[in-house]
Amino acid sequence: MVGDPAERIIHHAEQGGFDLLVLGHKGRSRAQRFLLGSTSDKVVDHAPCSTLIVK
Repeated sequence: MVGDPAERIIHHAEQGGFDLLVLGHKGRSRAQRFLLGSTSDKVVDHAPCSTLIVK
């Protein structure tokens, strides 16, 4: 599969009509998250349903 992982997850959630997404947290440093962003942050911000991040 090609594309941004967060966008693919969000699209799949929209098409599937999910009530909840559960994602793992990779544990990047604050600087890395600031510079690169994270898939879980993007999904939480744009998902059409509730999102649970497991650390």
